[in-house]
Amino acid sequence: MNPSLCVGLALIALAAVVIADDPMKAATQLVMNNCKTKVGASDEDMKTLQDHKLPTSHAGLCMLECLLTRGNMMRDGKFYKQGFIGASTPGMKGNAENIQKLKDMADACEKEVASAGADHCETSKNIVKCTSEKGKSFGFQFPTHL
Repeated sequence: MNPSLCVGLALIALAAVVIADDPMKAATQLVMNNCKTKVGASDEDMKTLQDHKLPTSHAGLCMLECLLTRGNMMRDGKFYKQGFIGASTPGMKGNAENIQKLKDMADACEKEVASAGADHCETSKNIVKCTSEKGKSFGFQFPTHL
């Protein structure tokens, strides 16, 4: 049975639209708005992220980078494996096998996502793509439009 975990877009972590009655909705929206303002992203960029899709504009990718940084999944413009694992582990609900798969996937993406000298905004896109693609190969389920 595949565990249901939005690892790749848990990355959008604070960015993802949460359930309407979730008490974290206001905090999540505040973080998204702060990142949107910080990088000059458009309403369309914000909607794209809320729809669990990758933005196509540079400002939208920079908003993603801001969200991943605020979510402790990027640090200094690079994939932050420990933060990613920490943010994603609760979705494993204590399943040791799946937590190990998550760690293995994070190891693979840490090696795959090159960031030296790269645009940090593009790096954020590569992180989401890697965790989504590798996550699927590790048996995690993702939104179909990534």
